Amino acid sequence: MQTKPLSKRQLFTMKPKSLAKRVQDSYQETQNTAFIIECLVAIMVRQALCREEFTQPLIPLIRELFLTKAADPTMRRFSPFFEVFFDESEWRSIVARIFNQQQEYHAAAKAVKKINVYLTEKRERHDTNTVSVFNLTSVFKDAKGKRHTWTLRDVDAARSENDTAALLKVLTSLTILETNGTRQFAEYVRCKRFETSVDMVHEEAQEEVVAEVQAEAPKAPSQKPAVTKKRPVTHGEMLPQQAMTEDTAPAATAVAVEEEFVDQETYELAEAAVAAIARGKKKPVDFRKPKSEKQKEQENKEMLLRRQKTNSGKRSSKTSGKRKKKRK
Repeated sequence: MQTKPLSKRQLFTMKPKSLAKRVQDSYQETQNTAFIIECLVAIMVRQALCREEFTQPLIPLIRELFLTKAADPTMRRFSPFFEVFFDESEWRSIVARIFNQQQEYHAAAKAVKKINVYLTEKRERHDTNTVSVFNLTSVFKDAKGKRHTWTLRDVDAARSENDTAALLKVLTSLTILETNGTRQFAEYVRCKRFETSVDMVHEEAQEEVVAEVQAEAPKAPSQKPAVTKKRPVTHGEMLPQQAMTEDTAPAATAVAVEEEFVDQETYELAEAAVAAIARGKKKPVDFRKPKSEKQKEQENKEMLLRRQKTNSGKRSSKTSGKRKKKRK
């Protein structure tokens, strides 16, 4: 089964053992020395920036490449980064084998002397199980000048900003980190390191939490009914039911407003009734829908008729009384 080609995602996110196996499998299938050496350089940069050790499982492969494989420009260019994996006599023989002249090696070593210190130094590895975790977000330009952001997780916060920037710039010398044939790390722009920490996480079963709250919560003393202020409703909206429990309102003062469609005036009357109860004043309130103009006009006519009948009755009774007196 063919191994999936190594990419930026595998090189910078896989765990040490899984990553070492993937690199070894890739080399066994492709025998591409130049590609594997650039992968190893990327892994060394990751190790220099992060808290974990990544190169230890790959030492046998590194030694095999530089001791036995044919030299190429990539091997010569990055060879100073790998001197630390060999003793002095072995390295002299490697330099003599892959370089035609000593001056070529010295020139290559001088070009990367400063950054080589960061890549190969023996540093104390901090505890990877600590609470605080630092991530490093950097911005690079690709070969077409387009910027992109890349985040490396769980980095070592002990690195200074200058050392961090110098290590990130090593990635600009690699040709294998590309997308759709375009180099992604052509030019370094900036970076920032930030902390992401989780102090403690605990979650109780929901049923137990509810039971505990109910057991500990004291009973609230009897109070005046709480009145919730609500926006005025327009005609056709529904009046919310004013719910009062036995604990918050006595039965004698509790007033239930039926849920019905009301207009503005009726809503205000209902609110006034509830407010009056809250103040301890019981007022009779008419919740009937206001009368229309037509109804009012009809009632006025009926009232006039009743008055006319009453007045005519009074006049007739007075007239009959006078007649009786005259007869006497």
